[in-house]
Amino acid sequence: MAAETKSIQRRALPGLKKLVAVMALAGLSTSVFAGVLQGVAIRADGNVLRLQVESEQGTLRESGVTPEGRQLVVSLKGVTAEQARKLVSDTLGKSVKSVKQVKVVADGREDSRLLIDLTESFDLLDETIAAVGGKVSQWELVLARRAVKDELASVDLNIKDGEVAVLLRGGKDLQAQPQLLSKPQRLVIDFPKLGKAHLQEVFKGVTVDPQVFSSLDFLPLSKSGGTRVSLAFREKRNLALAEPGVNRSETGTAVLLAVAPPPVPEAAPVPVVVPEPVPERVAQLERAKTESPADQAAGGVDKGREPMGALREVSPIALAGVASTTKRPSTTSQTIGMMELFIKGLESDPKYRAAKADYLVNAEAKAQALAGYLPTAAYDFQRTQQGQKINSSNIAAYQSLQGQTQRYPVTSHTLTINQPIIKAAAWVQMEQAKVSVEQSRLLLVAAEQDLILRSATSYLNMMAAQDSVELARSEREASEKQAQQAKVRYDSGLGTVTQYHETQGRLAVNQARELEALNKLEDARGALREIVGFEVSSIQPFVGDIEPSVPQPMQVDPWVSAALEQNLALQARMMAKNIAEMEVRRQQAGYLPTVNFTASYSRENSGGSLFRDTTGNDMGKSNISNLQFGVRVNVPLFEGGMTNSLVREAAAKMSKSEEEYEQELRKTERQAGAAVRGLLTSAQTMTALRKSLTAQESALEAKEEGMRTGLYSIVQVVDAQRLYYTAKRDYLQARYDYLLNRLKLKQAVGSLSRADLEDLASLLK
Repeated sequence: MAAETKSIQRRALPGLKKLVAVMALAGLSTSVFAGVLQGVAIRADGNVLRLQVESEQGTLRESGVTPEGRQLVVSLKGVTAEQARKLVSDTLGKSVKSVKQVKVVADGREDSRLLIDLTESFDLLDETIAAVGGKVSQWELVLARRAVKDELASVDLNIKDGEVAVLLRGGKDLQAQPQLLSKPQRLVIDFPKLGKAHLQEVFKGVTVDPQVFSSLDFLPLSKSGGTRVSLAFREKRNLALAEPGVNRSETGTAVLLAVAPPPVPEAAPVPVVVPEPVPERVAQLERAKTESPADQAAGGVDKGREPMGALREVSPIALAGVASTTKRPSTTSQTIGMMELFIKGLESDPKYRAAKADYLVNAEAKAQALAGYLPTAAYDFQRTQQGQKINSSNIAAYQSLQGQTQRYPVTSHTLTINQPIIKAAAWVQMEQAKVSVEQSRLLLVAAEQDLILRSATSYLNMMAAQDSVELARSEREASEKQAQQAKVRYDSGLGTVTQYHETQGRLAVNQARELEALNKLEDARGALREIVGFEVSSIQPFVGDIEPSVPQPMQVDPWVSAALEQNLALQARMMAKNIAEMEVRRQQAGYLPTVNFTASYSRENSGGSLFRDTTGNDMGKSNISNLQFGVRVNVPLFEGGMTNSLVREAAAKMSKSEEEYEQELRKTERQAGAAVRGLLTSAQTMTALRKSLTAQESALEAKEEGMRTGLYSIVQVVDAQRLYYTAKRDYLQARYDYLLNRLKLKQAVGSLSRADLEDLASLLK
């Protein structure tokens, strides 16, 4: 539920995001290096609780809420309990009524944990980490009170650019019915099952802008016994209520209400300049000679217009942050949006699901390593039927039984307990497991970043394929008309055979190009199906054109430095090197002795014996108990060279991991530099191709007009038409390349997150 609410917040409430979302999964840090804690603060912000920490990067190792929601646990790496207590004063959280107490406990020798006991059950709402300069990072954890049944837990009200967004969060049975009423204009939300007192308490922390709203009222609903919340606008506005977005799960409900001006009708698309039907065209050619220069000037080209419609500015990428998110419009049932594609990919993409399963596998390493130092207990039960026969004996007592077989049952119970006292290999393995679990977390975040990039790439590739099909179809239709016109001119003696064959050849090429574009469209649709697992019929196009922006800073070195510190693949390689070094130590521990405490208790019950009295009767049964305990020292002397071989193998693997880290380091440095240069180049290329498209469109229109007056031949018009469609195709592809280069740069520096995909999705319808 927290993940769903977080996703809704990012889409609809961009003003609430104050920090950069470096990771989308809660509790995952981006470094394994110990840091220094610099400050801790707890505050209540309306209906939510915020914990803010400032420290060196990598200090925050784990965080989360206990299953009952009554305690927040934060693990600090490299910060001892004594150091943490100096910053966590006794008054921390005292002014917040939801906080019962705050305490610091040791977590090993070098680490500590911050435990915050809560008076009520809370759910994780959001978590963000942001680099604020150097190696210092700010981290914020946002909690919301856990709702039960149909109650309302929290309300977030955000107003930006004339849009009003309301996010309601409550129990799984929460019911909210919004309406936009007039006379006076107001947004009303009906809660059929909630009372006035409860709603007033929840809305107490909501800041209502007096410049936008004139009043906030709570009115009874006579029919259901519920309550109506009314937000009256101060002035009459041209607003419309969007379809509410509702996400329900077993843990709660999130309802998103959006009130915004109705969408402005899009500008009519730039018409494709194609010749008129042949009869009218021929007649127009005859009339063109008699037109006055003023008439011809009236049909001039407006060179100042944009070829792809109104421009939409793309915010620049900044090294210390990302662009704020924008509300994504709702989609129809026949269309899938970019964020919907990503969300479906989280559920269905085999590559991401395999990475998630691998994370779950590696997460067990810590428990398995700890088991090597915990006691073991074994219980053994045995029941046998004993059969003994004295074949020969010099003992007088046995001679009388010689040749006889005595049979009786024997039952034994044995309990053995073993507790390691000194076991160096197990101790190293526990340290190794901690790093391995951290590495698996980074790899899971890297897998999500990869899914974000693959989703965007597949989505934009399908958009490019659709554009190619539309352009190829338009070019083919125009070529058909040109070919018809050339044939009429040739038959009437106004054209040449060269012109006729030229237009026929161009038509054949365009028909083949359209078929090729259709094939690429099917392949792009298959790439989407590969991620989501079902057929995608259509996707959302861009609302209009975009204005490219360059990264900030424009220099390559700062981005490369950030990538060397934050790139997830490089950090994973560093952890692999650390794990390999620990593996050498673990195998070397095979030379050391082990000390174990052992204890065993056994009990044996025998149902008879060999001995018989003078009358031949069994002389007795036995019930024997045995208790043993002590210390066992095992000193390895020689194991056939196995330990020596394992140490050499681990040393070779460590050398391999060091070389792989160096390779990843060089690769990251190259990719980060290439991503910055590629983004700068694609931004300039996009601007240049836009101008080229405008020029080719003007040239095509001019040659169309010139053909009417006899200044240009039909072959020249066909060439101009080909150049126009080529320029348009290149420009559209450059636009997609630019958007993908933005995401690749953020992936290179390790800061790619869902917010970036939402930012890209905001450009779609």
